[in-house]
Amino acid sequence: MPTIIVILAKNASGIIMNIFLRARISLFFALSLFQAHAGDYQIFKEEGKVGLKDNLGNILIPASYDGLGWSSGPKEPVSGVIGYRVNDVWGLISVENKEVTSASYSKLYPANTALFVAAKQGKFSGYNFLGAISRDGKIVLPFKYASIDIAGSRAIVSHKSGAVLQYGLLDMGGKELIPVRHKEIKKISHWYAVREQSDRFSMFNASGARLTADEFDSVGAVTPGYVLLKKDNAYGVFGKQGRLVLPITYQKIRVSNGEIELLPFNEWEEIGATDHTVTKKHHYENMIPLAQQYKVISNGNEWLIDQEGQALTPKRYQHLVMASNGFVLFKDKNKWGLLDRAFTMVIPPKFEDIKLNEGLVFAQDSYQQWLIFDTLGVKKSSRPYQQIGKKTGYLWPVMRNGYWGFIERSGEEAIRCVYDKVGAFVEDKVVVGFHGENGIINKQGEWIIYPRDQALQLLTDDLYLSMSGSLTTLKSIENGTIYFTENEIEIKERYLLERLGAGRLWKIDFNGRIENNDPHNERFEEIREPSEGLYAVKIDGMYGFIDDRNRLRISNRYEDVGPFREGVAAVKLRGKWGFIDKYERIKVQPLYQQVGVFQEGLAVVKTSRGYSVINKDGKQLCPPDNDRLTLLESGNWLMEREGRFGIMDRHGRTLINVKYEHLQELGNGFAIIKKFGKFGLVTHEGVDTLPARYDKLVYDARKNVYLGMKKSTWVKATL
Repeated sequence: MPTIIVILAKNASGIIMNIFLRARISLFFALSLFQAHAGDYQIFKEEGKVGLKDNLGNILIPASYDGLGWSSGPKEPVSGVIGYRVNDVWGLISVENKEVTSASYSKLYPANTALFVAAKQGKFSGYNFLGAISRDGKIVLPFKYASIDIAGSRAIVSHKSGAVLQYGLLDMGGKELIPVRHKEIKKISHWYAVREQSDRFSMFNASGARLTADEFDSVGAVTPGYVLLKKDNAYGVFGKQGRLVLPITYQKIRVSNGEIELLPFNEWEEIGATDHTVTKKHHYENMIPLAQQYKVISNGNEWLIDQEGQALTPKRYQHLVMASNGFVLFKDKNKWGLLDRAFTMVIPPKFEDIKLNEGLVFAQDSYQQWLIFDTLGVKKSSRPYQQIGKKTGYLWPVMRNGYWGFIERSGEEAIRCVYDKVGAFVEDKVVVGFHGENGIINKQGEWIIYPRDQALQLLTDDLYLSMSGSLTTLKSIENGTIYFTENEIEIKERYLLERLGAGRLWKIDFNGRIENNDPHNERFEEIREPSEGLYAVKIDGMYGFIDDRNRLRISNRYEDVGPFREGVAAVKLRGKWGFIDKYERIKVQPLYQQVGVFQEGLAVVKTSRGYSVINKDGKQLCPPDNDRLTLLESGNWLMEREGRFGIMDRHGRTLINVKYEHLQELGNGFAIIKKFGKFGLVTHEGVDTLPARYDKLVYDARKNVYLGMKKSTWVKATL
């Protein structure tokens, strides 16, 4: 009825409107109880002061105040009253120019159409203490709160305890319904979510009664009248009559086309490897077998469970990494910490990164400095380091203040951080950079070779290379210079290769002797790593083999060669590959486009049709129609044709036909296969043992079980 009158008043003639306004009949007062439209009033300024007019220009409040409106928010009147400011303090005045309260508040703004939040400044602290007043100026809530949030007949308030806010719930008589001692309170639908000191939430009603026995990780609105609850990385719904209407067992919950939809967790069946029966069922987003445990993943968090499904670690960690020594690196709130083998915390999660390195723990703080701990969490060094390198010679290279040194296991600096750079130890010596030069020290930090303007490289405990410009010198720490050259040098395991130009190579042992000084053998264009005692060499553009004494054992008559394996080597003649033995007898005729090396008497070869397997007699064990052949640990061969897989034994007998989208041999007489998008299990005879009904199937050899996953799908909720 009042809104209709407003519309009529705006459309009536000016005369009727003026009569109506001047009369100020009681109906106008009833109208003023409702919040005004922004166009009904106008704040005007006159001689530095402000006042209030109606939309016809009639002065309602003379221009006598420093300000009109509120300390925050829109400036228009609410329920027939408005704030006024004098000397930086606020009071409440009606639009009929009647001061409802004196100007005594440091803050004043509407909470709703009936109540106003006001603040008084403490006499000694200078802090603002909030309370609530009605439109007639009566104190509804006392002035003692740090914050007030009024919703209907309830107010969420807070006290400040030091730097921490504590929250509670009041009625409009100031009675505590929920004590002011909680970390947070928020209204969701008809209820209140209260965050306890544990950082988890409980649900309360408007009377302050607790409705849930459990505490929850998070709460939020899902749809009107229902609250989404999360606990231990699963979701449920709280609703009608203040109770759970959907259990907290779902991976995700959403609203689609006005309906609540649910996504259950994937179902993981634990299947005995002996009898292939389901022994347990688990429900997680993902499940990964570890040594004696499982790592499970749900909604972005990871934790460990035992074989009975009991949690071994908290369920809130963002990431878990099992270290090789049984320790567990974990990430919580974007910081890394460390658990020991019993899953007890030894280093709290407060580091940017953590690395385990042979009994020591390196933890990087927020300043990008590395601290050193042992695996009991005991700090081993009071000095932070900018970098820590990989262990070498029982010591760890570390950088401090831009300089390198070494620490020992105790965390103490065995070699002080004074070097520009450090290398890896060879026996008990290491090359270091010092003031722009290079030298060699021992583990006691004593100079073995004093710094010089040369690049140095240790070869053995006694031998090193010195490089200065184009000159390379092989030296002995004990005996001095052994050999020098200005040619390019390549370091091999037991010798040096010197490139003489024009395709010539000299092979120089570590005593400085030129091993291939026979004029017939010095034109080596290439020397490869040894295989079964022979070196492949290239002479005059063709390949052969020499022995350790540089004698040509196999003539350089081949276009290319492979290494010796199992007494034979691949050779290329006229563009085709075959195999010879060490006496240069042809064992397999050169008929193939490509060949592999022999493994356990068999080698893969390729023809124009595809891949096959041959034995050392050159016999093909299967037709050359495979796109790929891969030797498995069992000695069987994985066959691939047009994206399908099968298995052949070492004698060429097909065990599993080439028909599966995926095939993984397990080494226990079975293979995991995939067909029509689903995974199952077959024997080596191709007999189905587990039907192909799983979206994922893994074999846990340590526990001798299979894990079969069935992916969940969205379903509509029934509330």
